[in-house]
Amino acid sequence: MQEKSTDDGLIQAVWQVARFEAARTFTFGRIAIWLALIALPTVLIATTQLQSRGQIPETGLLMTAYVLVVQVGCMMGLVLWATPAVGGEVESQTWVYIAMRPWGRVAVVLGKYIVAVGWTLSASIPSAIGVSLLIGSQGLVTLVWMVALVFLSTVAYAALYMLIGVVFSRRATVFSVIYSLIVEGAVSGIPAAICEITVSYRLRSLLVEWSGNSELQATAQQIYGSVSPPIHIAVILAYSALLLSIATVVVHVKEYAIEANNAV
Repeated sequence: MQEKSTDDGLIQAVWQVARFEAARTFTFGRIAIWLALIALPTVLIATTQLQSRGQIPETGLLMTAYVLVVQVGCMMGLVLWATPAVGGEVESQTWVYIAMRPWGRVAVVLGKYIVAVGWTLSASIPSAIGVSLLIGSQGLVTLVWMVALVFLSTVAYAALYMLIGVVFSRRATVFSVIYSLIVEGAVSGIPAAICEITVSYRLRSLLVEWSGNSELQATAQQIYGSVSPPIHIAVILAYSALLLSIATVVVHVKEYAIEANNAV
């Protein structure tokens, strides 16, 4: 009975945080960013198509769409919504009140994770729809795998940026950008075992398999070998669960200085 009451208390706390954060994000600035994340990939690809008079190969369009929607779009949204989860509360000096509430620390991480995933998906999925209408001849098929990649990307990077925000509360955005450029950007392209630790490698491998593009498949097979899609999906989901679990443990035991000048 006590365990059930504890679980109900955590669920209620997470729900309250998620509801409050969702309402608080409806500001002019964030809505403008949200609209930009929806429109930018479609506008860029449409403009490129017009300028090239439709002469860009399908392979190039697929990779451009993947980078703009699945990588850049999802990452930008999550850097804005997931990374400041703890740092924003510390800087506004509301953290002390959160820390005193039952399940307050863990609820902040899980509640803000849910909101970050929801907001990012609400921008990335419409963006994926717009892009899918512009590339390839199989619009519906392209849309299905593009949305699947967007979902996996959002779930994984939200957990990653949430963990970075918990560990480096003050400079979380800087660390997130640096990590993304070095690890998810450079390291993921290295044709060695080290690239397998990155989410980008897994997502790119799924793109190659699901798109059915023979040119991409031949290149990937030659450089990276072949791994079945279910393995990539399982690794991404396990990676997300692990990082989010670590974030909840760290936020539960870590002490945050309220004074801005001393915050970590």
